[in-house]
Amino acid sequence: MVLNCVDCEDPPGGRACCEPGQTPMCFIKDGKAQSVCMSLSSDITGDVDRFAAALKATLRALAGPAYFDDIERNFHLAGGRATFVSANGRVKMTALNPESDRGGGGAEDHVRGM
Repeated sequence: MVLNCVDCEDPPGGRACCEPGQTPMCFIKDGKAQSVCMSLSSDITGDVDRFAAALKATLRALAGPAYFDDIERNFHLAGGRATFVSANGRVKMTALNPESDRGGGGAEDHVRGM
């Protein structure tokens, strides 16, 4: 069985690994990493906009309301890999679309304002 893994931002580094078909997310707040495994339907992972919306919703729930505007400004999704680093550097996130190796999730950039 091949796990889906994504590397965490450094510091603190590390990896988030999930079961096949799950979306791995590494969430870091105040230097502490948390691995999150999301079971999203192919309707979501196969659509770049829906995938971005699902990740942003999870990120908002984990980071809290103080980061809502920051998430809209600094969330990036390209080629199935999502990243976020807050303006103050206290919150970071990386995630990987499990569909990205099969063409789902799209290779186009998903950045607010582009």
